[in-house]
Amino acid sequence: MQFMKFCGRYRQFEPESTYDWPGFRKAVFGHQGNKFFPITLPYDKMVLQAVDVSSMVEEIVKFMKDEMNVAASAWNMAALRSAVAAASDHRQCEYHVMFAFRQPGTDEVFFFSLVSSIALGRTPVGYSAEIDAMKFLVLEGFKDPA
Repeated sequence: MQFMKFCGRYRQFEPESTYDWPGFRKAVFGHQGNKFFPITLPYDKMVLQAVDVSSMVEEIVKFMKDEMNVAASAWNMAALRSAVAAASDHRQCEYHVMFAFRQPGTDEVFFFSLVSSIALGRTPVGYSAEIDAMKFLVLEGFKDPA
């Protein structure tokens, strides 16, 4: 919970919902503790295109699974499908995703966390998604420095 609290401080709601990636990255790389470590991803920014809602959801889920090693549950898929559909009404919206998970067979002294934002938009030929993401290994005992 402490790591989610730390990450959550960079979500902004005014004037619109967005994530302060520059501020978050500065806080991550300026952090003086040794209780969390960024994990290099093959891509920390990805742009996807799809022609309809279902295809966009599949593209995002495939990206999360293949590139970030995060599987989406049925609940996550339903929430994502709603967010993509909402993009058609608003032209653009941003969807924030934070996961905390343990690898099967590991002890309980660490977990992995994924922080991402997905900017969804409607294009003349379908949908677009720009995904920003960072993955972390978080050790037991991490405290939000705020």
